[in-house]
Amino acid sequence: MSTGNAEVLDRLATLDSHARKLFLSSSAPAEPPIRAELFGLQRFEEHGRSLAQAQVIETDAESHRRPSFFPRVEENLAALRTAFDYVALTSHSGHYTTPAAEWLLDNFPLIEAQLQQIREGVPRRYYASLPKLAAAPLQGLPRVYGIAWAYVAHTDSVLNPEIFTAFLNAYQNIGELRLSELWALPTTLRVVLLENLRRMADGIAQGKLAREIAHSVWDSAGELDDADLDAVYALIVQRDLQRGYLTQLWQRMPTEPVINSPALVRWCERHCPDGHALMLESQIAQVASNLTVGNIITTLRMIGQVDWIELIEPVSCSLKVLRQLPSFRQESEITRQQITRAMEQLTRRSLKSECEVAEAVVAA
Repeated sequence: MSTGNAEVLDRLATLDSHARKLFLSSSAPAEPPIRAELFGLQRFEEHGRSLAQAQVIETDAESHRRPSFFPRVEENLAALRTAFDYVALTSHSGHYTTPAAEWLLDNFPLIEAQLQQIREGVPRRYYASLPKLAAAPLQGLPRVYGIAWAYVAHTDSVLNPEIFTAFLNAYQNIGELRLSELWALPTTLRVVLLENLRRMADGIAQGKLAREIAHSVWDSAGELDDADLDAVYALIVQRDLQRGYLTQLWQRMPTEPVINSPALVRWCERHCPDGHALMLESQIAQVASNLTVGNIITTLRMIGQVDWIELIEPVSCSLKVLRQLPSFRQESEITRQQITRAMEQLTRRSLKSECEVAEAVVAA
């Protein structure tokens, strides 16, 4: 970025200092959301089997050399606070605030509480013992992180217990998941959802920033020439914010021809040959953003309300076997936990799967 280009922002009288600092502090565009083709029940079952075949697991020796699992949770929350602060600050500007931004503003206490729930839900040492993925793009992260990522992507961050259990059962038609992995899933879902929300919040804040700069450029139109407008646009392009910037400029364009129109009108006519297409694209993206952020917030709430014992126990291969014993089914939850911990210890010592150990217990 050239100093001259940055200095042109000083000529935008209505651009506040906070927006200017935020705009110049980073040139990295927002990462794309964790969002892919939506799957129904049958397609999820197919994906569960194909994912199990595709995931390659590290050896235990390789896995234990990995750092503990909390991929950029703290960083994500810091980024979410930055986005929240900016959206909150500019929400009083009188300019339009999207429903996605309002979701962020209204639910930030819930979002901040996730960090503590993640820390309490699964201790770091617990994650250190989980099977890790051996191949990119999630190399070194727990296998359940890849499973949670795939689920979030193909549901647009919606938790449907029926589809989730069908996905896990289909996965285990190919490869058994350890009971410790299944118990880690609620917390892992929180981690992936926070990652997705951070990406959405970055996009929301950067989109709002692009629109605020466009408003400031329009408010200062009489004082800017083509060189100034090109300098601002060069900064916008560096941050990949040109779609939102041009869309907002187009929305401010006069509907009727203007005699002696300012340089900005002519500049917009050159750079926005199809403003209606920009508007349509912006509306579609905004609807998708509103839906995803709403889904994330709703699912974060739902994770704390789901009875995970009722969801996880029927999915576990080893617990399905142990539940064949009437005595196991009649035991208290604490006793069943003691039994499953002993089974997990036997599994590690014997190099057998948990299901094989459970079958040996039932046979005995």
